[in-house]
Amino acid sequence: MRIFVSASGGVVFLRFLLLIDRKPFALSFSMDKDLNKILVAKIAGCIPSHVKLIDYVTDTLGITIQSAYRRIRNEIPFTFEEISKLSRALHFSVDEVIGLEHNKQALFELQGKVSFTPLETFSVMLDRYRVYLLRMYEAKEKEWITTMNHLLPLFSVGSDHLFRFFYYKWIHQISKVPINYYFSEVTVPAEIRVLYEEIGHYSQRIGNAAYIIDRNLFLNTVKELQYYYKRGLISDEEIGLIKNTLSNAVDYMEKLIREGANGLGISSLFYLSSVGIETNSTYMKYDEITESYFWIYMAAPINTHNKEVCSMHKKWLDSLKKYTVLITQSNEKLQSEFIDEQRKSIDRITYI
Repeated sequence: MRIFVSASGGVVFLRFLLLIDRKPFALSFSMDKDLNKILVAKIAGCIPSHVKLIDYVTDTLGITIQSAYRRIRNEIPFTFEEISKLSRALHFSVDEVIGLEHNKQALFELQGKVSFTPLETFSVMLDRYRVYLLRMYEAKEKEWITTMNHLLPLFSVGSDHLFRFFYYKWIHQISKVPINYYFSEVTVPAEIRVLYEEIGHYSQRIGNAAYIIDRNLFLNTVKELQYYYKRGLISDEEIGLIKNTLSNAVDYMEKLIREGANGLGISSLFYLSSVGIETNSTYMKYDEITESYFWIYMAAPINTHNKEVCSMHKKWLDSLKKYTVLITQSNEKLQSEFIDEQRKSIDRITYI
């Protein structure tokens, strides 16, 4: 698979060259008049019957009535950014509009825009995740499989100091900050904290989740902490608070593994991998909708609704189970060994 990145209307999207049946298929995007008609019909079919099409397009896209009419009348095409905004608002896949599935092509989206600040990208990433968790929560049928080789901000909900560290790492890495930008200088904005709390609420209430985890799950996060601690950017007191947060996270995971459910009675399955997990990824299915996430860097993943790609991803995740051992409410020896390894990793944070 070769990956190409291009931009349209300020929105970054990926063009993938997929080798299917030994034939390459390249994704290209050109919103012609036929596709414009398909999109208008899709919008009309998704909005409530009492809502006028022109009003919905105007309000959702933040454009004038005249501009909306020109799009609906097929005089000018919708931009890719506008299609993405409408698809998120009406919960349909962009693939359904531009017909990628029939052409063996897959559309992937990045979380954010080229012009976004690091704060905006982080906020968009959390908000997208909140929306999908809400859909999962409301769905009658749901399935969730995640592979994890290190902790992500999304999985630090309920651990304030750890979440703050992930936000600090994101800002430190992406923003133009001084070389000696200290952990004490960062404050999690109120809008980020609200999203964080909502994610925590819904994530604890979604069942039928399975986690395929790497043996070095916490060690990889510990190494990140050690880098900033060694540079003197995180103080002894601050590292102590984060260390306690990590310890609490291990305690919580141990409880989930041994009891099979959290305090709300929501169950989860943990599979411990015998081989290294290559990347963090998530497959979601809520009712008839499937979606796959792939983390190419720390916080913001790429995602797709393409049914074929999601099916391939699900097949790959299921195949990983051949190299794992189910440790939820089973194999106490392996449970104990795994938890002890995580605690030893955390204890070594300041031994650098």
